[in-house]
Amino acid sequence: MKKIITLFVLLCSLTTVFAQRTQVEVIYDYLYVFPSEIGVFDSKPTRVIEQLNSNSQFGYSSWRLPDEEELSLLKANGYAKADGTYMTANRSNSRGAVLLVTTKQDIEKARKKKADQEFMASVSKIISQTGYIDLGLSSGTKWAAQNYGGTQKYYTHAQVANLPSQTQWQELERECTWTWVNSESGFIVKGRNGNAIFLNATYGYVTWDGTPQMKTRGTGVYWSSSWLDNRKDKDVYYSFDFEDGKIYHGEYLRNKLLEDYRACARCVIR
Repeated sequence: MKKIITLFVLLCSLTTVFAQRTQVEVIYDYLYVFPSEIGVFDSKPTRVIEQLNSNSQFGYSSWRLPDEEELSLLKANGYAKADGTYMTANRSNSRGAVLLVTTKQDIEKARKKKADQEFMASVSKIISQTGYIDLGLSSGTKWAAQNYGGTQKYYTHAQVANLPSQTQWQELERECTWTWVNSESGFIVKGRNGNAIFLNATYGYVTWDGTPQMKTRGTGVYWSSSWLDNRKDKDVYYSFDFEDGKIYHGEYLRNKLLEDYRACARCVIR
């Protein structure tokens, strides 16, 4: 009789522990335990878990079923009934109670994923801009949000007005933060005031018949309005390269008499 009473008290004590937990607890300094069982299910409650994560329940968005090893740790530490049948990642199709966990590694991955999603959302917004953007540059120059004529269209120098000067290109390089976006193959160029434009890689230039003269991923070549030493026999174009995580900038000269020479254009206003 005494053993029965003791067992009854122990069960009541465990029940009380399960009922009283109202916040996430961490065991072994890495395994985060959802405060309570979320119910008994016949198969993995995917939608329920997704809803909890979408709401960042209890501050985390990476809740998942424990694996068998994690379940044994939960039971050993009193977070799950020792004789209870629980659903795990390894046995997600069998009926069982569900207690969720996450780890420091899961949390870090979830945070990175969210940050990446937010960044790509901002990239899409920047790419879709039109008109001229104030980047807070010292000269007051505003840069067009899009290439002249659209992405990767090539022109001779004389075809486009309002081209940036060599000095304006250098100012853009000096006063802005350039961030390469691999999926879009181009740079987010962000001014000190928080505004930004997208400067796409143009893969070099082409001749009049469309033959590529330089086609390297991460390379952009754009016209400048500047002339060398004020002599209108050689003009300047601006180039950037993104290679091995580094940005390389430079200005290049070409003979004005080569009329078949073409590059992309990005216009400015003041």
